[in-house]
Amino acid sequence: MGKRNERLAVAPATVVTRRWRSDLDPRALPPTEHLTLGQRRVLGACLVLFAEQGFAATSIRDVAGAAGMQSASLYNHFASKDAMLTELVTLGVGTHLERLIAAVVNSSAGPVEQLRSAIRTHVAVHCEYPNLGLVVNHEVRHLTPEAAIALESVRRKSGGLVSEVLNRGVEEGVFTLDAPQAAIFAMASMGVDAARWYPYQDEISAEQLCDVYAELALRMVGA
Repeated sequence: MGKRNERLAVAPATVVTRRWRSDLDPRALPPTEHLTLGQRRVLGACLVLFAEQGFAATSIRDVAGAAGMQSASLYNHFASKDAMLTELVTLGVGTHLERLIAAVVNSSAGPVEQLRSAIRTHVAVHCEYPNLGLVVNHEVRHLTPEAAIALESVRRKSGGLVSEVLNRGVEEGVFTLDAPQAAIFAMASMGVDAARWYPYQDEISAEQLCDVYAELALRMVGA
C-alpha cells in the first residue's frame, strides 16, 4: 500500500480528504531478527487493517487478502489472529522501551536534557511507526490475559524511567510538579496524538515535531 485516503466529514455536503504522507510507509515495522520474511509480510497487513478498522472487525480472510496469501497459509506463520496482535504489541512496546532507555542513558546527566531526549524519542517512535503506535494503544483490550500482563510490565518500566527523571529534576530544583502522574499521562499522550495525525500532514517534519513536544514537556514541568 503506497498511499491511503481517509474521508472526514466536516460539514453537510463538505468532505476533506486526508492523504497519507508519501515519505511514510503504513506497514513500517521496527527491525526484527526473530521474524521470517513471511511473518513480517503478515504483520504488515495486520498492522494496516488493525489500525484502520480494528482488531475485532478484521477477519483472517482480510489479513490473507492484504498479505497476498491464502487464508490457510497464514497459519504457517502464526497460530492465530491473537498471536498476530500479540506479536505486534510486543514488538511495539519493546522497541519503545529500548529506545527510551538509550535516549536517557546516552543524554547528559542532567534531568532537563534527559527529559528532553526521552520525549523526543517517545514522539519519534510514534512518527516512524504510527500504525504500530495506534495498534499498541487502541487494540490492547483484545489481548489475551497473559499478553496483557506482559504488556503492562513493559509499560510500567517505560513510565518508571520517565518518573525517575522527573523525581530527580524535582530533587535538584529544576522541575516543579504538582501532579507527577498527570504529567506522565500528558507526556504519554503526545506520542499517541503524533501517531494519529502526523501521517496525514506535510507541514512539519518528525524532527521538528519532536523538538516542539520536548519543549512543551519541559514547560509542563516548569523547566
